[in-house]
Parts: sequence; structure tokens; C-alpha cells
Amino acid sequence: MKGLITLLAVLVVVGLAFFLYRTPTAPPEMTEAERAQVAAEAKAAIAERWVGYREAELAGDAEGYWSFWTPDARLYYPTMTLAGDEIHEFLSDFWGSGGRILAFEIESYEVFVEEDAAYELGRYGETIQFPDGTLEDYRGNVFVRWISGADGIWRINRFLTGPVDESLEG
Repeated sequence: MKGLITLLAVLVVVGLAFFLYRTPTAPPEMTEAERAQVAAEAKAAIAERWVGYREAELAGDAEGYWSFWTPDARLYYPTMTLAGDEIHEFLSDFWGSGGRILAFEIESYEVFVEEDAAYELGRYGETIQFPDGTLEDYRGNVFVRWISGADGIWRINRFLTGPVDESLEG
């Protein structure tokens, strides 16, 4: 029962996030084929952005890492919420004090593209070494809202994670 409630809560949060941050649909003058092409290009660009994001995290490159976020971004983990520059400051302090991200993986289940916004559902995993040497593995569900800026580069605007309910695993 607890697993079902957790699953329903995650679905409600994802649904609300989608509708709260949804942008208008593509202009009617675009054909289905054109919309499909735009979506495919956006998905490919976002997949490439994840490669760079991972590289910046593993290198402990705070400036490179911050370049993957919009200035008004929000990061929601079960244990903390960070907004805007707090994201940059938190990771700069973490890496500056000797912390490291040893592994980062993202498994994308679906990416929905709406003009200059894309909504991604998936799973993530990280292995973190804290400055005191403690290792922690984090695994969870993830919802990411990407925004394509005026420069055409996709950046993370919202990053929402939630725990994986092991009782629902196959």
C-alpha cells in the first residue's frame, strides 16, 4: 500500500509540474512531420547536453556545471531545495572542500518537447564522495524541465528527484 501511495504521489507531482510549467503548443502552421523533426533535434541536443553535464560533474568543474542551468533554475532533492545561484554556490563549496562526484548516470524514459521547453522523465544515479571520505550512492526518479535559450542551447530549468520505491521494482 505504501508503494502504491508513493507511486501515486510521484505521478501527481510530475503531472502538476508538467501542467504548471507547460508552454503553448507549436504554431498550427507546422506540420506533424515538422513537429516530429523539431522534437527529434531537441531530444538529440538534450542527450548531448547530458554528456557534457556528466563530464563537468565528474571533473568537479563548477563553472562548467553551472553552464547547464538557467539563472532561475530550481533543484529539488528529497533532502534539499536549491534555487538559482544557490546551485552553483553549493557545488562550488562541495568541490572546493574536497568532495567529488565519482559517477553520474541518467536513464531517460521519455522527453516531451513543447516549442522551447522539454520535459524529461527518467532515472538518475550518482556516487558521491563527501569531503570526509564517506561514499554515498543515490538513485531515484527524475523529472527535468529543459529550456532552450535565445542562443539555442538547452539548459536545465527544473530538476526534481524522488526516491525509487524498491517494493515496486520488478
